[in-house]
Amino acid sequence: MTPSRSGHPRRPVGAGDPTVVLAELPPGRNDWRRAAAGLARSLRVLVFEAALAPGVGPRGPGGDPGSPPVAELVGLLEELDHWPAHLVGVGRAGGLALEVARQRPELVRGLVLHEPEDPELLGTSDGMPAASEPIVARGESGEPGPLESRSGAGEVLSDRLAPGDLEHPVLVSAGSESPLPRREAAWRLSVRLPNARWALLPGVAGQPHQESPDLYIAVVTEFLTVRWVPPS
Repeated sequence: MTPSRSGHPRRPVGAGDPTVVLAELPPGRNDWRRAAAGLARSLRVLVFEAALAPGVGPRGPGGDPGSPPVAELVGLLEELDHWPAHLVGVGRAGGLALEVARQRPELVRGLVLHEPEDPELLGTSDGMPAASEPIVARGESGEPGPLESRSGAGEVLSDRLAPGDLEHPVLVSAGSESPLPRREAAWRLSVRLPNARWALLPGVAGQPHQESPDLYIAVVTEFLTVRWVPPS
């Protein structure tokens, strides 16, 4: 088996539900090797490497829905033996996962998104709005959750997603050490999606698979193997 440029196998590894981890290139910026190996203990994991330029978004410079890397990921999913597959993405790779799920929902089983970014959907150059009034996130029980963040002035990703756009089960997370606007944007996305769960990951920021891989492996594995329920 020939590895990719960052050392990932080019075929799925492990057993369980097919799961595609979206790794943003260059490899040194976004190393998934340890986290992908951990997920492969419970899932059938394939790492898809995507070159996502800052400020461009998943549709490419021309904004064409058929442009790479969307078309490349769709092509990969169509070739999998047992699609639909779960998609796991962090930052801009999370924005790519969202775009593919919207365009080709039949290819996607579920989504795991950590602070997903998409400059095209966000309408901002850095992917995050300015801060204003405080809000408190609420967990599954309805009680106030651990996230005290601030609502954004301007557009955020969730404002461009209609509640009916995505019916997939989704885990949306943010890091407790991330800036407040990033946590706010992720939380607002989670409350707008009908089948989403929210997680605030302690002690990490925007790269949980590198900052605390054991924690991230445990959270993602639990969601995809225990808590994931197909949409009715």
